[in-house]
Amino acid sequence: MASAPGTAVVASLIAGRTGFSPKKLTIAAGILYVIAGLWWHSALSAEPDYLLAYLPALMLTGAGAGIGQTGFIAGGTAALPAHQYATGTGIINTSRQIGAAIGVAVFVAVSGSAIASEQYHTAWLLMSLFGLIASLSSAAAERKTPGLISPVIPGE
Repeated sequence: MASAPGTAVVASLIAGRTGFSPKKLTIAAGILYVIAGLWWHSALSAEPDYLLAYLPALMLTGAGAGIGQTGFIAGGTAALPAHQYATGTGIINTSRQIGAAIGVAVFVAVSGSAIASEQYHTAWLLMSLFGLIASLSSAAAERKTPGLISPVIPGE
């Protein structure tokens, strides 16, 4: 399991230094999730093969998570005034955690107590679809720029 978190850390450090916009980073994250889901859909079978079937998709998912977090936080807080940054970051992280919980719940509901691999294949295709939706919604999002804040002068 260390391969996904380790990849996420490395990917987030690299993503933060690329100079790409938050929009491009979130689109890239969604695309990595699509590729990982499709990899699992096509590579997983009844015969276990960690090195070729599981590990590559796990690393793609970790990279997507690391790149996505960088884009989500940067894009979600860019238009906030400094005094609202902590609250905005908290709301973004809470939303991300709720989304992850919903995603796991949907995956478990679809795969269920799968005896046949078909349910897992359907669940991975659904994961790919959600990654595609995330990429498209990121591409359609408009960036808001921070407005100038007028100082409040007492007595005026």
